[in-house]
Amino acid sequence: MVTVLLSDGQLLTRNGLKNIISAADGFKVIGSEGLQVRLIESMRLLQPKLLIIDPFLKPDGLLYLQQLRQEMPHSMVIVMSNNIQRADVLKIFELGIKCYISKAASETEIWAAVSAALHNEKFICSSVNQQFFSGNHLNGTSVEIPELSPREKEIIPLIANGIPDKEIAERLSLSFHTVRTHRKNITRKLGFTLKNAAELTMLVGYLNELI
Repeated sequence: MVTVLLSDGQLLTRNGLKNIISAADGFKVIGSEGLQVRLIESMRLLQPKLLIIDPFLKPDGLLYLQQLRQEMPHSMVIVMSNNIQRADVLKIFELGIKCYISKAASETEIWAAVSAALHNEKFICSSVNQQFFSGNHLNGTSVEIPELSPREKEIIPLIANGIPDKEIAERLSLSFHTVRTHRKNITRKLGFTLKNAAELTMLVGYLNELI
């Protein structure tokens, strides 16, 4: 039996998720609450197999989730939130949480996220994916990023570290023109402007372990 704890400040969301999960064989919702101040206490007491949480509805929600990850780093977590701002999604990734879906996610996507979380795999829903990848999104399936060449994977961390194209060319024994071409190809493939390449490095590494 897969036991699930729901932590969300919106009653309709909690009830909707409870109905979806409880209807499936082998799953049981053992807790449903809106006060995240009790999050760690509830996790200790109930020992759920899976936590589904929206940490962004209240100011301290993310703090409680951070504390949970420090105390229970191997807990299985799905973040389900309508907050799909890049900076906030990246904060979740930094906590080692691998599944992020919006409240607009389909039932298929919800179950895909549940399956991924239980197998310690990565999943983000199509709307979150679209926020990052300019249309390179798939509905209801795991994210797939256009393939980067070995040289492009090598160049991205150098860009992220603020190394100028001229120096990158020297380090890799390439022409300046070749480095500029690689940069343009990376931007085209991933839909990033590379204005914040550090985010790009972390996100690409998170999604497909390309780097």
